[in-house]
Amino acid sequence: MASERVDVSKLIDDTPFAGFQVLMVIVGFFLLALDGFDAQVISFVAPTLEKVWGTSAETLAPIFSSSLVGLAIGALISGPIADRIGRKTTVCSAVFLCGIFSIITTTASGVGSLLVMRFLTGLGLGGCMGNVTALLAEYSPTRIRKTILSIMWTGFPFGATLGGIISAQMIPALGWTSVFYLGGIAPIVIGLIAIGVLPESIRFLVLHGRKQARVAVSLNRIAGPGTVSDQSDFYLPESRLPGVPVKHLFTEGRAVNTVLVWIVFFMTLLLIYFLTNWMPTLLQGAGFPMGRAIIATAMLQGGGIVGTIVLGSTSDRANPKVVLSVSSLLAVVLLILLGYMHTIGGLIVVLFFCGFFIIGVQSNMNAIAASVYPTSARSTGASWALGVGRIGSIVGPLIGGALVAAQWTLPNIFMLAAVAALVAAIGLSLISRKLVDSRIAGAEQGSVAAK
Repeated sequence: MASERVDVSKLIDDTPFAGFQVLMVIVGFFLLALDGFDAQVISFVAPTLEKVWGTSAETLAPIFSSSLVGLAIGALISGPIADRIGRKTTVCSAVFLCGIFSIITTTASGVGSLLVMRFLTGLGLGGCMGNVTALLAEYSPTRIRKTILSIMWTGFPFGATLGGIISAQMIPALGWTSVFYLGGIAPIVIGLIAIGVLPESIRFLVLHGRKQARVAVSLNRIAGPGTVSDQSDFYLPESRLPGVPVKHLFTEGRAVNTVLVWIVFFMTLLLIYFLTNWMPTLLQGAGFPMGRAIIATAMLQGGGIVGTIVLGSTSDRANPKVVLSVSSLLAVVLLILLGYMHTIGGLIVVLFFCGFFIIGVQSNMNAIAASVYPTSARSTGASWALGVGRIGSIVGPLIGGALVAAQWTLPNIFMLAAVAALVAAIGLSLISRKLVDSRIAGAEQGSVAAK
């Protein structure tokens, strides 16, 4: 008797979102919160290190970029690895790497050793983010995929906000090393939870013809016990692509769209890190008290959390290309307006909506990057987009420093920032609709079955 044939993609698409998948979203949320925490915590540690080590802000400046450089390199390296050995293995290994080096950071006795430890911690973070995005994308129904991924990506601004609150309390009471202990223990704990909760990519297992029993277990956790048998013939409506995964980002008509996705990632992350790093300084220089400047800047992350979810759910119901392009154009207007705000109330409102649209667009680009590539190159596509984007996160603060040093006025600084948002909007408008609307693993590519 012939075994039952099961289209894994169709079964996931036709089944209600299950508690098993909700647990995956929660774990992914906290994994991404680690990056938000790490991005924020160093800005609070730096002033303390100036006093403890007797060094200057200029000497500590490279430390701000070292983890971002590590994150970019980690993303570029880990994507192809995950497409070869599996998403879960790569994610969990990267999280443990992040935790271990964060704890080792507490032994740093000078700028040189701190810079190295921050770089290695960044490698771990870079290995986690794109791959957990690809993993969750492969377990999410097409109809709500962008909403689900956007919810997970609110972990980043959540972690950034929490990092500021925790650091402000821990550093004065327990010293600067305390936040790195926390930043090391938390990933290890979350990594252990991830080992128990996260499954390996079901699409990866089927595509590579591995362990039908594991495929059956995951599908039954989604669709209900007994829905499928481990003797079923599991298959995907796509073929396994040969060769190095990176090359598939540029084949079969993907090259132009890949470059456009990278441009949008670069510009949005440049803006986010420019605003996050320099807003308090710029506002204080404009005459606002530092306390109010910090509160106003925090609204950027608050708006990002709301915008990520709203734009994600809207993109599942409408054309994502239009939703994100219009959002970027609105960000252009808001950034220009930001240069002319003279009241704290106006600043808070404008910065909230800047975060809503800029962070919202960036977070939902992660959903697009995870959905537009075939399984054989999905982790590579998502991770390389993040890796290229992280170059923007390095460049943004450097540009901000140069503009401040050149004594540019606020209207001129934010006018230049608006140019970056405009480039992102143009890039989004040029991306083909087929790319952003494509179902994960198109049926036109043939089929592959688990052995």
